Amino acid sequence: MMILLLPGADGTGVLFKPFIEVLQATINTEHFSKLSKPISSVIINLNHDEMGNPLAQKLSEQATRIENEYEGQSVVVIAESYSGLLAYELLSRQQLDITHVVFVASFLKAPSKFVSIVAKLNPVWLKGAIRTTPSVIWGRVLFGRWQTRQLRILFIKALKQTPNELLQQRLAIIANTTVAHKTLSMSCLYLQANQDNLVSAQNIEIFDEVFTDFSRIAMDGSHFLLQTNPEGVWEAIKSKIYFGTNDYYVK
Repeated sequence: MMILLLPGADGTGVLFKPFIEVLQATINTEHFSKLSKPISSVIINLNHDEMGNPLAQKLSEQATRIENEYEGQSVVVIAESYSGLLAYELLSRQQLDITHVVFVASFLKAPSKFVSIVAKLNPVWLKGAIRTTPSVIWGRVLFGRWQTRQLRILFIKALKQTPNELLQQRLAIIANTTVAHKTLSMSCLYLQANQDNLVSAQNIEIFDEVFTDFSRIAMDGSHFLLQTNPEGVWEAIKSKIYFGTNDYYVK
């Protein structure tokens, strides 16, 4: 089974590092090694392909690329923040064998008035504001009381690897996002950060309307839930998803 990790607005997947460390620690245990179908994970880079060529940012084109790469495989999709829109695109097209989808602090419409305003700003200004603001201040805004020097360094690394033009295209997609309308009959897990300053709680209601089998788990962490509470995220996922056979269901 393949776990597809779809990154947030930076598109790099760099910020998955804390979660990947937790995920790999589990996969490498003897328990998981006995699964009839081994589990592996891959980060989908939204910025460039394997040859380093920049990618178009249209959700439909991103979805086609993923479908071509993982056709014929059973996959679990874990979508962080912005990539909730991409996950919905993939699910709506029904071209991939997606057994489960997990939305982490994601949204299917403009997440909040604040984000809608920020999404219209030039990425150069956004990067400049972070560069000129003390790191402990913007670190508090992004990561809350869980901020660490390591997380701030990771965020700067992701930002540096994100070309302004691609970030601007992605922000435009967020600003112009309309309410999803297609009903999907599959299992959906939404992981809600209790201290999310970017996605309003009302925004999550649309997931309950779209998915016929919807469940939500709230947990401590900021909007960057995979970074501030990676262990909690993985435990929540294991509590809802079968990996391999029922004999090796992780509880």
